[in-house]
Amino acid sequence: MKTLAIILMILMGLAIMPDIKQTVLAIELPVKKVKPEVIEQPEVAKLVGCELVNKYDWNTTIAKAVCLAESRGNSQAVGDLSVIGGIYAPSYGLMQIRALVGRPSPKQLLNPEFNMQYAYDLWSRQGWKPWSAYNNGNYKKYLGE
Repeated sequence: MKTLAIILMILMGLAIMPDIKQTVLAIELPVKKVKPEVIEQPEVAKLVGCELVNKYDWNTTIAKAVCLAESRGNSQAVGDLSVIGGIYAPSYGLMQIRALVGRPSPKQLLNPEFNMQYAYDLWSRQGWKPWSAYNNGNYKKYLGE
């Protein structure tokens, strides 16, 4: 209620004293950058998403572990929200593919089937090198799942 009373007093003051209007409207509030909220999916959904690795001819045990380490099986995951190697390019989807110039759009990468196909194609050309979860060993936690 106190907030409403203060707002009403400010609005009334603006009507009575028009010269205050510029002062009040010129106040800038600090902007706080907030990471997008990541919504956790139920355990069953996590496994279904990463099960897409089974459609391709690669080591499915490692591919599933990388998928879980990268996105925890969340097909709508968005990561790498800071500058990496001088480039700001977030990662999207199950396999956390960075949206670099010349790559598919974020919308495409958030499609689980498309994301996994693109990941397989990328793996076919470069091996596991593009995935930080493989390079830093985080995928090993998920080898038994």
